[in-house]
Amino acid sequence: RTGDPTAPRVSVEDVLACQIGEWYPLLKKVSPPTRLVVLSRPFCDYLLEDGIILPPGCQAPRAQNYSTEGGDGGESDGWSSYSEDETGEEEEEAEGVLDGADSAQPAFEEEIEAIEAAIATLGGQVLPKLNWSTPRDAKWINAGENLMCVSCSDVILILKSSDFAVHDLCHAFDCCDEEDDAP
Repeated sequence: RTGDPTAPRVSVEDVLACQIGEWYPLLKKVSPPTRLVVLSRPFCDYLLEDGIILPPGCQAPRAQNYSTEGGDGGESDGWSSYSEDETGEEEEEAEGVLDGADSAQPAFEEEIEAIEAAIATLGGQVLPKLNWSTPRDAKWINAGENLMCVSCSDVILILKSSDFAVHDLCHAFDCCDEEDDAP
């Protein structure tokens, strides 16, 4: 245990009592509408992996979904499959970086369905949150640089890009007494 030696001791039970699944049912009437989605251990491990390969069923994000202005009505989705290298020649980008066309693509049908159902139930826009933290440090990866998610791919991109999410998944119990066994 590190930190202030005069601070009160924190137990695993104390930390668990602070997660959203514990307090939300009690404060539902004064809290924003929320849907809790249980994430499997393999999905959590996937969130911690380097790289961004979206699972099947998640579409690459589309820029027009995030327009805070009226939009230009154009057909372009803001994403290109080509880039220019340093010589100015066009070269095709590797497929699968955002659309998940990789052979080692993870599959999380239950989580994807649950996330999409939560988005639909909450009116088509959500702010993702893990047990304790909102991934507010990852808004840079979302078009519009905010936390508004309109698709499962938005949620995954933000969670995979957040140090706050990593803390929730790996370090939530670091402040607990050493004799306690963290889950």
